[in-house]
Amino acid sequence: MVFRLPTHLDSLIPPPSTQAQSANAGRPWRGTLTVRGMRLSDLGSNQEIRVTAVETDGDSDVRRWPSHFFAELAHGRPILREVRTWIQQHAPPISTFMPDRLPDPDANIVNQTTFRSLSRMLFENQIVAIARWAPDTFPGGGIIIIPAEHSSALLVAALFFAQFPDIITTRLNIPLSPIVTHPQHHNPSTQPMSTTPISPYARQIPSPTSFRRSHGSLSPIEQPISRSRQEQYRSSLSREQAVHPAPMPTLHSAWPAVREEDDRQYSPYSTHPGSHPRYPPPPPPRTS
Repeated sequence: MVFRLPTHLDSLIPPPSTQAQSANAGRPWRGTLTVRGMRLSDLGSNQEIRVTAVETDGDSDVRRWPSHFFAELAHGRPILREVRTWIQQHAPPISTFMPDRLPDPDANIVNQTTFRSLSRMLFENQIVAIARWAPDTFPGGGIIIIPAEHSSALLVAALFFAQFPDIITTRLNIPLSPIVTHPQHHNPSTQPMSTTPISPYARQIPSPTSFRRSHGSLSPIEQPISRSRQEQYRSSLSREQAVHPAPMPTLHSAWPAVREEDDRQYSPYSTHPGSHPRYPPPPPPRTS
């Protein structure tokens, strides 16, 4: 039987329990960030983003993080510069978020686009996003998400395990919805990631169909005149062909005539027999 004599190097090897804790602490956090208020047309809708915490500063206690964060945008409260200054002065624990890499290529592109849209929206509107911890982890605290200074592919999250600072409680004072305060319940209104990239920071440009539905035609007289004259043109053309057969003009040759009439550049009417003249015949001369 062989016995190993203890040496002074044994003190440098941590016990197995400590090794497991160190491995878990160094493992990056991956989860879902559901953000409410990214769609300017529907501030109550939610967008899901798969994220990972790639870098942490301070005691972040990643092991107790939930797998799902519910964040809400503080619209109308441009305090990003003040929050950034407060973070630099007080140095709370910091986590850096980036979009997680998904196996499906299309879903990965949508996820990255939504992440960058959130970053640009925070920067352009000078606002922050707030998410609370689950009630069974750190009651009263949460995270404040701000955009990175030099990249839209990163988000910076300041961690608060006790209470939010006064700059948040006094300046924002926003009531967090139940989806934020009770993330363990399933929210049926949560929308999964769509296949269309979302760009809420951009201006909402209505589609031509919705614009015509809400505002009518682009011109009060353009569309009705075009339709009526087009029908008259086609009906008169069919009558003329019945008397004088001619090759049927294509749709491309008919549209320029209608367009010219709309532009007040009238083309001369046909001079075939049976067609109507443009003006009524002059009256007969008077006899003295």
